[in-house]
Amino acid sequence: MNLQITTNQANIFPFGFGSSRADENLRSHKNYNKQKAKLFEVEIVEPKQKENLALTTQTIAVIGINGKRRFDEFKNYPNGWYGGKGKEISKRSVFIFEQFIKYLPELKSFRPSLFFTLEGNLSLGWEDKNGQSIEVEFYADRIEYFIKSTDEESSITLAYILQFTEKIKNLLK
Repeated sequence: MNLQITTNQANIFPFGFGSSRADENLRSHKNYNKQKAKLFEVEIVEPKQKENLALTTQTIAVIGINGKRRFDEFKNYPNGWYGGKGKEISKRSVFIFEQFIKYLPELKSFRPSLFFTLEGNLSLGWEDKNGQSIEVEFYADRIEYFIKSTDEESSITLAYILQFTEKIKNLLK
């Protein structure tokens, strides 16, 4: 997968960013003023074959051999899998998933499980230090999550991926 990524430091977010309740929660987080959000401008050049879609070694280290095996199965699911309802894997979802892992390598010790949704997105699930479930789904334009210990279910725009990973890190400590 060929990716071109540029990051911009920003205090003011373009239209559409920072509008959800979860984004407001993250802005009020104690580290928000210490870190400016990174906005990602991403151009994804689609690989000619699905076999070219691969995970980084860092991601494989976090999800393990079983997670890699599952990913290799997921990337071969065609449009229409699951009785005509399932979509093929979203390359943007894979990219966002890998960005999340890049900022959260300590997730490895919680042995997360990799899942695939009908929408073609990757999803991770694991238990926090108290045995409470955390689920995160990676869409092309956002991340949706559920945190059992705080009974929080919401989504964030991609502009807040760094703050979101900090929030998750705090739950892992």
